[in-house]
Amino acid sequence: MSKEVIVPIITPLNSENKVNKSDISTLVRYLSNSRITGIFVGGSTGEFVALSTKNQIKVLEAFVENIPERLKLYLGISSTSFQKVLELVTSIPFSLKQRIDAYVCSAPFYFRYSYNDLREFFLTIANSVDKPLILYNIPQFTNETYIPLSLLKELSNHQNIIGIKESSKNFLYYQDIVFSKNNKFLVYQGAEEYMYASMTIGSNGLVPGIGNVVPEACCFLANSYENPQSIEIQKRIIELMDIYKDLSWVSSIKIALHVLGIIDSYFSVISSKPSIESIKRIEKILESHNDLFKLRI
Repeated sequence: MSKEVIVPIITPLNSENKVNKSDISTLVRYLSNSRITGIFVGGSTGEFVALSTKNQIKVLEAFVENIPERLKLYLGISSTSFQKVLELVTSIPFSLKQRIDAYVCSAPFYFRYSYNDLREFFLTIANSVDKPLILYNIPQFTNETYIPLSLLKELSNHQNIIGIKESSKNFLYYQDIVFSKNNKFLVYQGAEEYMYASMTIGSNGLVPGIGNVVPEACCFLANSYENPQSIEIQKRIIELMDIYKDLSWVSSIKIALHVLGIIDSYFSVISSKPSIESIKRIEKILESHNDLFKLRI
């Protein structure tokens, strides 16, 4: 059985903070030529926290218009409260909801939450939404709040909660989830540094931001991790992640895609305009890792 590679896709925007439909079309076409299995719209890499609800819907609509049927579509619905999460979900037109395969939701951010708060938050959403729910553990954006393992075990038995995207970069925590989960619960690695290691211990798939740039290399790690070459590919991807050093990872991915000729605009609402030096540095890194763009499973 092949493993999943779900790309947490960027949100192409123009300098007026409007959805760039042309860039979305070319980016989806680029990703569709690889072996990825799905696209995650409205995640951290998609800058969802900086977009209005109206723009979030526009982004979803643009992706729905372009994503081929073979790819699954996952929508991020994270917010600061279950009321806001449900407000977003109810505002999605029915025609767009039909294309969504599952929602993805993190713990609420900004305030700190207790065990019981988190339990009520996730159960309320799982009991209210009209699609399967994938949990999203990313403590670096939720006041260092992890979804406790004991709570995760309970939630994994809920009929509408089907898995977790784990992006903490805490491999011991990730390993505990994989080793203790039931057979139906899906566990995806969101940290690019641990893609190879995660597949070797039984991960169901990957959700790597760098997959926007080198989707086929990520697919190789997901499905050919027993190949001795996979260790070298993991090493090369970590080296490629040097593109993140000067700027935010979101801006770096957008610039990389621009350098590769995949998108025209690299505007980001969470980053300032990059310097010419930063762009040239990313271009040089991409050139030195050209082999990653030629991989095939």
